[in-house]
Amino acid sequence: MAKGAHRHTDDRACGALTIVIGQSTVYVNNLWWAVEGDIDTHCDPKGPLKAVYGAMNIYIENKKIIVGENADHYSAIDYQPPLCTVPHAPKPSGHSPDTFAYE
Repeated sequence: MAKGAHRHTDDRACGALTIVIGQSTVYVNNLWWAVEGDIDTHCDPKGPLKAVYGAMNIYIENKKIIVGENADHYSAIDYQPPLCTVPHAPKPSGHSPDTFAYE
């Protein structure tokens, strides 16, 4: 199943935007492709994305790629200090209209 590339400033289900900080070499539609560990604009401290659902086996700079709806936040157990002071659903919702990765 094809899933669109999630990129810098693409939306998340909670209304936050993804901020790519984990790579600086691969662009999709003139925006960096998001990778595991990238942050969002909602939380303080900003919580990183975690690739889930297998996330294929595609890496950029040794980090798994993020594609539409294949990511989640690291939990407070995985990442310290606690991620977010407000509950929200951080899954990616925005993605490239024409660049896809296949499972």
